[in-house]
Amino acid sequence: MQDSTSKAEFNIKKMSCISCVNKIKSALAIEGIKSVEINLQKELATIIYDKKKISLDKIKSKIISLGYCVCNSNPCICNNNLSNASSSFNQNSLLSGLIYGLIPHTFCIAFILASILGVSLAVEFFKPFLLSPYFFYILIVLSIAIATFSALIYLKSVGLLSIEGIKKKWKYLFTLYGSTLTINLILFLFIFPIVTNFATASTSDSALLSFSNSNISTNISSSNNSQNNFQLIKLSVDIPCSGHSPLISSELKKLNGVKAVKYDFPNYFTISFDPSKVTQQQILSLDVFKTYKASLVQNLDSNFSQQNSQLQNSNFQSFTNNSNAQAKGCSLSLGGCSCGCGYRK
Repeated sequence: MQDSTSKAEFNIKKMSCISCVNKIKSALAIEGIKSVEINLQKELATIIYDKKKISLDKIKSKIISLGYCVCNSNPCICNNNLSNASSSFNQNSLLSGLIYGLIPHTFCIAFILASILGVSLAVEFFKPFLLSPYFFYILIVLSIAIATFSALIYLKSVGLLSIEGIKKKWKYLFTLYGSTLTINLILFLFIFPIVTNFATASTSDSALLSFSNSNISTNISSSNNSQNNFQLIKLSVDIPCSGHSPLISSELKKLNGVKAVKYDFPNYFTISFDPSKVTQQQILSLDVFKTYKASLVQNLDSNFSQQNSQLQNSNFQSFTNNSNAQAKGCSLSLGGCSCGCGYRK
């Protein structure tokens, strides 16, 4: 009697973990199939079957019906039932990356919240951490380490803890690490600067910091009376990253006489203060500036005074010209031509 046992080898695509292998093996535990071996990393199936009881096409159709792709030298034959599962894996890796990027920064987030709520005890607790120049570098490394630990656990759980497994799961790992690094960049470039200014400024203070070199002249008329008792200076502080900005702003606001502090990325602080209560030298002598050196970039008050003087001179000259013109009779109401020539009808 002729032996009807046959052996078939072909590739199976879209298997994401060991549970996929077990699912296929369970589905092929039917009459006519003697053994099923599946190499997840190579995506290779080796099946021994009785061709009198079951055909190879039927075996492949069974696998395809589960949502996987069967591939030989010809184009793969697929069923797209697993597309949602693949999308779910990507969403999970993205969410994991965001969480692992945020967890290490809970210290700084807690410090900012404590500053907003005025919880001085909590602020003092977190202060030593922020005084370390390497603190946020450590947090970035920690967030990557947490993501790596999670990736190792995941790869082991799906039976892909190997070089081949990493190659197979590169999309998952790329999304995981990419989102982890992205959340760090978002925190440093956007969140920390915005929240720092929100934590240290009030509505009444914002007017004192509403002008800079580019728009001082447009604010002089509205600010001249209300800001005579205050001066503005701009400091450059050697902070390693924007994560330390809440600490600098918080320490500046503790000084009696400092009215408002505005942080500008990457390391600039504009300060409004009452010179009768605190001096520029006292501001620069803060303890925090022993760790993060501060230097005066610009005295905005001197620019303000100079442009204010120029505006007043300009207004006075305009007023003098109008008075002379009226004295010469250059007014339509008086019969003049209004051109300044002195002609009268």
